[in-house]
Amino acid sequence: MIPERPSLLSEAALFVGRVLWGARRALVPTVLAVLALVLAAVLHTSAPWAGVPLGLLAAGPAAWLLLMQRARPGRATVLAWRIALATLATVAGAWLALAVVFGPLAGPLEVVWLLLWIVAQTAWLIVRRTH
Repeated sequence: MIPERPSLLSEAALFVGRVLWGARRALVPTVLAVLALVLAAVLHTSAPWAGVPLGLLAAGPAAWLLLMQRARPGRATVLAWRIALATLATVAGAWLALAVVFGPLAGPLEVVWLLLWIVAQTAWLIVRRTH
């Protein structure tokens, strides 16, 4: 009996799976961005009113920045990272709220999602490389 050889498609899928599994820690922002896009699409179709409470929660990172700066004042680099992270999280929360209400691919929301994903992935790779 001659064993059957795997098809080229299955070998290619296996190769892509191995590469993605090897780089799984580097791809965390990508996975989160795709999950946010899917979550926004599901919530938009099932409960578009959910964007209102999400919009209120989007202000949370800005409040965190103010509270953290009062409790543990940071200077120069620490303050810059705090501002950058709070801005990124606030914009991401606002995007999620707007995407739930209007749809994730409505108007400029798809471009905002792409820019958020690029910024988050770049920051993740820079922070992981320096630590």
